[in-house]
Amino acid sequence: MKKFNLILFIFLATFGQLSAQDDDDGISAMMQSMMGGNVEIEDSYAFDYMVTTIMKEYKKGKVKSSQQMSTFLSDEATYTTMSEDSHMVHDFKNESAIMIDVKKNTAMTMSTKMMKKMMNKVIDKYEVEIEDETVTHEVTDETRKIGDYNCIKHIFSNTESNEKMHLWITKDLDFDFQQLKEDLAEGMGFGNLAITFPMLEGAVIETEMFDKKGQKKYVTTVVELGKTNKTLSMSDYKVTNMFGG
Repeated sequence: MKKFNLILFIFLATFGQLSAQDDDDGISAMMQSMMGGNVEIEDSYAFDYMVTTIMKEYKKGKVKSSQQMSTFLSDEATYTTMSEDSHMVHDFKNESAIMIDVKKNTAMTMSTKMMKKMMNKVIDKYEVEIEDETVTHEVTDETRKIGDYNCIKHIFSNTESNEKMHLWITKDLDFDFQQLKEDLAEGMGFGNLAITFPMLEGAVIETEMFDKKGQKKYVTTVVELGKTNKTLSMSDYKVTNMFGG
């Protein structure tokens, strides 16, 4: 019987549950790792690609909230902005994170070494093998142009929960998006694990999630995607260790 793997990779949502099941020594070790010693970061970061998305939450058919997020990417780091003031860098090379307050020109660092181990435990715990009768994947003939991209509609259906997800996929890119996904996964410590569905070729431009009644819950749309020449200089900020190391 044909099967495929889905990685349920939502660390923040599952971290509390996982932590509650771990022993006290494991949590203590994680905190000590985050708090102890000097945290290494680069003097500056250069980014080759960027993606900007808008996520909308729906309630009773109307938009309840909307959030824009821009992420700049390289082989060694990501730089994410979700508001004008608060930005974050994930430094894969040095296994560290930097939280930047743009208004105050300050930056706080912390180690992510133990956090990566915990995230891998989440992956190991929640990697599930789903049979076709539970989750189906259909490539439709329906096409749509979203922004500058010609997209094809893919439908994932869960026959148990009766929930559906529509993915609009494009191949209209001038760079190797699959290789970028693998580079990011490698940098985050997940080997060659694809961050998005591994069976899909191309880039996901829009994701629509529906509840069991067919009501739209979330829509995430890529509004900008491509190469960039973004540089972030840490000399612009007063840098301190979050835990005083």
